Amino acid sequence: MEKLQFIACDKPVLITGFGLPSFKSFIPGRGHSETDQANHYQEVLEVLEQHESTAFISWTLYDFPKLPGNVFGGPFWRKKPQKHFGLIKTDYRHKPAAKIISNWCNRQSRD
Repeated sequence: MEKLQFIACDKPVLITGFGLPSFKSFIPGRGHSETDQANHYQEVLEVLEQHESTAFISWTLYDFPKLPGNVFGGPFWRKKPQKHFGLIKTDYRHKPAAKIISNWCNRQSRD
């Protein structure tokens, strides 16, 4: 982050498009759980908290029930994980990562 802020001449930095899909592959050792996704967000937000002039945009709010072929390309092993980047499941239940984001936002609004 220090290097990035130096390059940006100490202007505010916006971290965009980060996330981790909560998709468990049928291939052993591949994919990530919802807990893995939450831990990823926690780690990134801990770094951001150390830098006041930094903001972020999560990659995807909702999981996708379907992936349009003209938007998401590639073989199925790339497409399947893309459906699960959201913080909210297709049935509108919040994943653990949503709570991580909510807690972080609440702390920021109090400071």
